[in-house]
Amino acid sequence: VHKSNHNFFDATSRLLSDGALPLAAQIYDSHSDTWSQELRLVSPAAPKAPWQWVTGLYWSRQRVYDSTTLEVGDLSLPIGTVVSALNSLLPGLGAFDSSNQVSLLSTDPDVTIKELAWFGDLTRRLGPVELSAGGRVYRTVSEGEARQAGLLIDATNLSPDGRDVVGVADEKGFSPKLSALWHITGNVMAYAAASRGFRVGGVQPGITVPLVSPVQAPSAFKSDTIWNYESGFRTEWFQKTLRLDVTGYYERWKNPQTLQYDASGLS
Repeated sequence: VHKSNHNFFDATSRLLSDGALPLAAQIYDSHSDTWSQELRLVSPAAPKAPWQWVTGLYWSRQRVYDSTTLEVGDLSLPIGTVVSALNSLLPGLGAFDSSNQVSLLSTDPDVTIKELAWFGDLTRRLGPVELSAGGRVYRTVSEGEARQAGLLIDATNLSPDGRDVVGVADEKGFSPKLSALWHITGNVMAYAAASRGFRVGGVQPGITVPLVSPVQAPSAFKSDTIWNYESGFRTEWFQKTLRLDVTGYYERWKNPQTLQYDASGLS
């Protein structure tokens, strides 16, 4: 699976409260390549068999590259003239990016995410009732680095070399799943289910502006988890030409991954 994304918008309001004159832009580019493989064993097809099962192994490897840049004008604007002069006095300042724009902040995470899991599910039929229990034992490793550069980073580091944030999130876990189905009639079924899921952690992609923000972001963040509880009815009418489902959900989300700006408001 290959995914790519490009995003550009006026970010002047982060620098000036009125934002009347467009001076800054935020540019975001990303692409990822994912390979996955699943080997599965399933019990023989027997609609009336009291036991049914499925088990297997899953493996995936994903390479993700993101690039976020906050650019401030170009050489035609006054700020560009000032920075151009500084750049000539201090060669290698790194004030300009490849498109000759003034780079205030930029971050370029390059991350590899690997997952290995064993999963299984066992179902027992008791007349019109089906009881299922299963789970997924997994290990995820997300590692890489985020290259941070731009005027603010160079100024606070007192160096034109920027800085690299290296992080690793290595986690193991178990995600269970339970469900019960009751075939009330041939066209009406009631069910209830509970399951746990997660989103993998990884390397910190953002920037905390040094000397401005009292709290620095960690180099890596952990996975978040969510418990899903649901129950409802599934029905079919008029010789299965009309379906009507009613379901209620309750979600319990722990440590959700969210974007938060630092004290500077720039990153």
